[in-house]
Amino acid sequence: MSNNLDHGLAAQYLAEATTMFARDGGLLWGISLDGPMIFVDYETRDVAANQPDIEGRLSPRAALWIGRIPPEVVVANTAATWSGVHWTMVIWQSLSSDPLWRSEFLAHEAFHRIQAEIGFPQPDIADANTHLDTLEGRYWLQLEWRALERALVSSEETRASAIADAVLFRAVRRARLPNADAEERSLEMHEGLAEYTGFRLGGVTMPQAAEYLSNAPGRYPSFVRSFAYASGPAYGLLLDEIRPAWREGLKPQSDLGILLQTGLSIEIPESSVDDAKDRARAYGGETLHSQEVTRDRARQAEISQYRTRFLEEPALHLPVSSKVQCAFDPRATVPIPGSGTVFPFVRVSDIWGLLDVERGGLWMSCDWRSARVTAPDDPKARPLNADGWTLQLAPGWQIRPVEGTSNWELRQEEDS
Repeated sequence: MSNNLDHGLAAQYLAEATTMFARDGGLLWGISLDGPMIFVDYETRDVAANQPDIEGRLSPRAALWIGRIPPEVVVANTAATWSGVHWTMVIWQSLSSDPLWRSEFLAHEAFHRIQAEIGFPQPDIADANTHLDTLEGRYWLQLEWRALERALVSSEETRASAIADAVLFRAVRRARLPNADAEERSLEMHEGLAEYTGFRLGGVTMPQAAEYLSNAPGRYPSFVRSFAYASGPAYGLLLDEIRPAWREGLKPQSDLGILLQTGLSIEIPESSVDDAKDRARAYGGETLHSQEVTRDRARQAEISQYRTRFLEEPALHLPVSSKVQCAFDPRATVPIPGSGTVFPFVRVSDIWGLLDVERGGLWMSCDWRSARVTAPDDPKARPLNADGWTLQLAPGWQIRPVEGTSNWELRQEEDS
């Protein structure tokens, strides 16, 4: 498909989404996923929507409403309120030319628009699941995925055995890593349910889901913010087979693994670690562990480089307010233990302006109250910039040196 927004294709894709949601008729979640949807060209910021906005910024053209989204609005695949309407916002360049995966993606994003309405508000996951960037966390998670993959394409008897292995690997990981159960559950009941929704409404088959799961390790450089895209639909589709009414009474505190475990009356043995190590052999555990050891060495070197860049060398310190908006790739984040998270590329809008980081990264504190990029090339330049980032300052903001250091910070002018 063309890189830039094509009105003809946009109308076609929006019509396909309407047909898909009508076919579901609200059966999956008790509410229709049909509603305001807007495609945004990431490069030009041109938009095409399926309905008008409230403030009259869009103009009718054939079956579309078109216009341009202002630069202060962060463009992302998300549920977003703009110009008086709560939209399913979709980046045009993210849409697949494959009808199956395009439908899956649109249903996923539509779920996010209605999720709070059905009792699943967006969770606070700012610094969650960093354990999934450790050797042990990644190892046990991938064993769980391999067992789920086998379950998706197996006969009933073999499927039960593979599911038992999956929940065993899951239980061992969560027992060995602090807070893993609560943090993983939070993202699975957010992105996991959204991806399951995409699979169901898009018509992804069990074999296709298995292939998707098989490719997950290569698709996600980091599992921290992306693992639920793989786990969620696998558990959901298996639950559809084993406990068809599993969505009734579902809550944010529910656990997909436990629901599947109880559906098959699976008991986790007391000697679960020994049993899990034994069962790992059936899934290539030894080779996987060796690969993860090699990967972890490279990861430690990368973390060391990021620590030096953002916490030791001169940097620009950015305050982060409650109004911050970020657009980033959840597959590429790099947790820095005890410090925060690095986003290799990201777009950030906050009260101080608009920051584009195309390379080199941005460090964000664990509490999301401060961020850092490398020091600017010229503090007097406007826009501010360095190799890899550009910052358009909002009126009333300026850059100042941090006393006694080589760092810089953003401050409001009235603070002088």
